[in-house]
Amino acid sequence: MQAFSIKEAIKYGWKSTREHIVFLVSLVVGIFAINAGFSYAEELLSSTGNNLIVFTLFVVSLLISFLLGIGLIYITLKIYDENKAAYKDLLEPAPLLWRFIGASAVYTLIVIAGLILFVVPGIIWAIKYKFYKYALIDEKLGVMDSIRKSRDITEGEKWNIFLFGLVLALINILGALALFVGLFVTIPITIMATVYVYRKLLHRELVPVPETPKV
Repeated sequence: MQAFSIKEAIKYGWKSTREHIVFLVSLVVGIFAINAGFSYAEELLSSTGNNLIVFTLFVVSLLISFLLGIGLIYITLKIYDENKAAYKDLLEPAPLLWRFIGASAVYTLIVIAGLILFVVPGIIWAIKYKFYKYALIDEKLGVMDSIRKSRDITEGEKWNIFLFGLVLALINILGALALFVGLFVTIPITIMATVYVYRKLLHRELVPVPETPKV
């Protein structure tokens, strides 16, 4: 039996987005605006020829992007758990930033190694370990523990997760076709659907499997 239904995940994503529409859309718009602002500043400064300033700004923007990313995941987890979330929660998981960067580096290296090995292993490993960031933020795990946690909870669910990813991609393509403005709605739907899937996978692992009676 599959750990989650793609249809139910999308329904949850839409329901939770509708219930927190102003909050979630403003978060996505704000994060997009901050990242776009840094990109614009880097482009302006690159024309000055001062590579040190440009590189420094690039590093700062990258760190802020990571911080906002983990903050967004933290907020979606709070919403799923029916806890009150606020804008200030974006900074709550800041102490996990370096751990998150380390885990992201390990994940990237794993996927690249898999892609070098005839592509297919890279796709499989990308799916297998993709929930490392949720495990790290949710349970405050270490770098390798979060990678292993994702491996464990995705066992036997890779094909379902792959199809789920295709559905999310299609939803965001439709959002992009709506003059890109639609993305500010479809992105919250997909991130809430993803946290739903993570929680279902986690719940499956936590539920003890009944032992077969000995004859």
